[in-house]
Amino acid sequence: MALLGKAIRAGRTARGWKQDELAARIGVSKKTIMKIEGGDANVTFIHIIKLLDILGLHLTLAHTFNAEGSVRSTDSVEEQDGWFE
Repeated sequence: MALLGKAIRAGRTARGWKQDELAARIGVSKKTIMKIEGGDANVTFIHIIKLLDILGLHLTLAHTFNAEGSVRSTDSVEEQDGWFE
């Protein structure tokens, strides 16, 4: 969640928006934006989706499939870089 919060903060600041401006755009409080940007895991997923949409960010899965078709989670942060654009 910390990496997601950093991505959302970067998207917001790149547009020159303050936290309260972004909050108003998706209909949440400034406190909610602060929690999300701070990496708080206790936020509503729909708010994350709305933020990603308005900021033009996209999530991708951080799992890969091995030859047998089983899911393999990435084990390190370095392998997970790029899960947002």
